[in-house]
Amino acid sequence: SAAFLLAARLRSVVSSEDIQLIRQASKLAQDDHNESEGRDYIQNRTFGVGKNVTVGHTVTYMQDHINLMDNALLDRLLGLAPSLEEEGGWLHADSLKVRCIEVIRYEGGEEAEQNIGWHTDGATLLTIAAMLSEKASYKGGRTNLRSEDGTRFEQYELDAGDAIAWRGWTDHQVEAVTAGRREVLVIEVWAGNDVRDSARPRDADNPEALREAVKVDPTSAQVHRLLGRSLCKSLPCSSPEIAEEAEMAFREALRLQPEHARVHLSFAMFLVGSYRFFTASVSHFHASCILDPDRRFSDYYCSPWSLYLACWNWARLKFARAGSLNLDIEEQHNPTEYFEDLVEQVKRAVLVIIMLAVLMPLVFYLEKKDRAAAQAKKVA
Repeated sequence: SAAFLLAARLRSVVSSEDIQLIRQASKLAQDDHNESEGRDYIQNRTFGVGKNVTVGHTVTYMQDHINLMDNALLDRLLGLAPSLEEEGGWLHADSLKVRCIEVIRYEGGEEAEQNIGWHTDGATLLTIAAMLSEKASYKGGRTNLRSEDGTRFEQYELDAGDAIAWRGWTDHQVEAVTAGRREVLVIEVWAGNDVRDSARPRDADNPEALREAVKVDPTSAQVHRLLGRSLCKSLPCSSPEIAEEAEMAFREALRLQPEHARVHLSFAMFLVGSYRFFTASVSHFHASCILDPDRRFSDYYCSPWSLYLACWNWARLKFARAGSLNLDIEEQHNPTEYFEDLVEQVKRAVLVIIMLAVLMPLVFYLEKKDRAAAQAKKVA
């Protein structure tokens, strides 16, 4: 995995005529948008992992409109995949399906400097981004990628017609656009359902698709971590067999990247959510904090007390609604209902009060004992 490029770029491979066709198809999708009638083609998204400022962006889903102007347009764009895979030195995967087709728009200015925070595309085997905007029409908006161990970093500035690609499990972000407008067409391909046959604009990760991703890149700790998370999105796991497979995926991720903070965090949440190995879960929580004290790789914030951390997360897992648990920000595009959030926060607050009621007398007792011992030593 480390021998490969994080991203591959081809310059001037999308013609100005195809860029115009993409813009026209995007305009058709925007005109056809009607959420109340189920034609939901436009979304304002905000997501990212870790302490990175995330303002968001606007996405137009194109699965129903991409070929309306030219029925060969999508095939021409997908035809870039083999060249990009060769450029990146990646294993070519056959029989790929289109996971999503999006035009993403970033606006810059005084009111907002739109961006995307650090995230992955999960089970996507190849993400292709084709730049639609001239470089002179916006400022900022560079595409950044980083390796799993945090030691490699690649940065790209694209001009209209350039295409860039990466494997879905590679961490990436788009820096804030400070002026102008940046538009890019993004196509993800994977081993799951084709978006043109689906009722959703982008299907969520699933174990079957992630198992295919493991075959493509078995040396990626990120892929194994994502597989473990996908197997048990709702904790505890649905069966002992599923739990065993998930644990093996997490342990393989730790073997491949023992200093990967997010792997430690995901495994800790898996253990404590499965009501077992409480001591080990605290150890992995603690390791995630030590390895990533600035929370660059996680949306999870540390506290001095690992016990408090573990209990807090145990409460969050225990009170989570069935099927709602996702351990990564990149999957959390839809906010929960306000009332349900409020109830969960009240439950957490009650648990914290109980914990403090038990722990604080112990702390005071130990402090009193230490003072008494120190006083006795002075007298002696």
